[in-house]
Amino acid sequence: MTRDRASALALLALSLAYGWMSTGIEMFPGAEADPFTPQTLPKALAVLGAVLAIALLLTRPKEGGAKSFASAFAGFQWGKVIELMVVMVLYALALVWLGFLLATIFFLAAGFWILGIRRVRTIVIGSVPLAVGFWLVLAKLLDIYLAPGEIWFLLGMQ
Repeated sequence: MTRDRASALALLALSLAYGWMSTGIEMFPGAEADPFTPQTLPKALAVLGAVLAIALLLTRPKEGGAKSFASAFAGFQWGKVIELMVVMVLYALALVWLGFLLATIFFLAAGFWILGIRRVRTIVIGSVPLAVGFWLVLAKLLDIYLAPGEIWFLLGMQ
């Protein structure tokens, strides 16, 4: 099995599990008929991931022959994968205290750092506008309430 096929199978399993889990997201009473609900984006991401995984599974394998499932993942940089997973957990914990905007900026900056970007200007230009853009789309355009974070209440700014 090639690395591409093993990755496609892992993506397909993850997408199917994510799609199934997204059906458990609670909706507000009466929101079932709304065009955009809390389940809409997760379901769309699950479908997109499954479609891409199936497309990858249906493509012709590259030259070099089949490998075992375990050897297909042998060349991965597992240290970076684990670091990114730790940062994701810290991001989830930071959302409550820092709020969406600050937590997302720190999450993106840490992700860029882990992936090898060391120029502070590049990190700031990459993380701040992206986080502000997501915040504007979610909070202002889609009118989704994003809690500002407990730190602002403790500082008396809310």
